[in-house]
Amino acid sequence: MKNQFLLIASCIFFAFTSSNAQVGISVASGLNVSNCKFTNYEAFSTTARRDYFLSLAPSYQFNEKFRLLVDFQYSRKGFAIGNNNNQTNSESRYSYLDVIPQIEYKLHRFFAIGLGVNYALVVNEDIKDEKGNWVNTKKIETIKQSDFGIIGKIKGEYKNIFCFVSYNLGLKNITNLQYVDENNKTTAVSQFNRNLQVGLGYTFNFKKNK
Repeated sequence: MKNQFLLIASCIFFAFTSSNAQVGISVASGLNVSNCKFTNYEAFSTTARRDYFLSLAPSYQFNEKFRLLVDFQYSRKGFAIGNNNNQTNSESRYSYLDVIPQIEYKLHRFFAIGLGVNYALVVNEDIKDEKGNWVNTKKIETIKQSDFGIIGKIKGEYKNIFCFVSYNLGLKNITNLQYVDENNKTTAVSQFNRNLQVGLGYTFNFKKNK
């Protein structure tokens, strides 16, 4: 599946960069504020953790209003767990390679909104213990090695510089673990990614070939 994922991503990138239409390539980076939603499990409560993402996004300009783009990201997500005093004492960090095809609609000269889907592959996963040490869990695979979700975005643009805020709502249950309740019975628990991004970037525009 990983090879198929990378092949599709490569084909999309090549199609954009070799297109005879007006295209652009954007680079961006910024802040992830991520968490995970757990269902049917109340033994602990999660809090958000902060990390970063890197983005490379070729785009295709249909007209003055609509733009199609595919955002390739290295993105570190996860969640934190607090103790009884609501102090963070553990974290899970998931590093993803994301491919995010999306449509942008320009509301105004300086503002646009976007909607898309997120396909993701896990490239690494770590757990931070109470002593502050990161322990790699990639071989254990505590989560499924792919993810899927939807994304909404608000974007501001000035010339070639842009900033944006986006939210990724994970739709796939990513947990690989079995959980037990207070009676030591296995319970069906689901885990879903949630991620807020705040980013800043620059777009390189290329004129249409004749």
